[in-house]
Amino acid sequence: RIVIARFPTQSAEVCYELLHWLSAEVAKRSMSFWLSSRHLELLNDRGGYQSLPQLDGCHLTSEFMQSGETLPSGLALSGSCHHWRDIQKAQATGVEFITLSPVKQTSSHLDVVPMGWKEFAALTRQTSVPVYAMGGMSIGDAAQARRYFAQGIAGISCFLT
Repeated sequence: RIVIARFPTQSAEVCYELLHWLSAEVAKRSMSFWLSSRHLELLNDRGGYQSLPQLDGCHLTSEFMQSGETLPSGLALSGSCHHWRDIQKAQATGVEFITLSPVKQTSSHLDVVPMGWKEFAALTRQTSVPVYAMGGMSIGDAAQARRYFAQGIAGISCFLT
């Protein structure tokens, strides 16, 4: 199991504290801890990502992958993808896996039209890395995701209930 930390609405100080706390908690549970590339600059201002008790990987946002910024060294990489262009860039970057979203309508992005399972399958069949379905997922979607060529599902609210 992988926990990817992403705190988009928190202040820098709260985010920094949460990253350190969560990193230590995940380590106690023998899980893999990754952070979103959104937090790299925050950590660079405070001693770098090496200051975390545990960090195994970095989940690159589609914006980060398209920007050409320097990749974090010594970490496994994954990518957040929404279109074929994102998938191509993620694969060229050498990611270990991608999340592809949104498959279904999600409460966090009401203005985004979901791609649906057929488009998800069409994109997933063209990839060379494992793909996790994301966006509006529930635990009950895991079997369907696998039928549409996904490695599994990813999400936030579906795992918090």
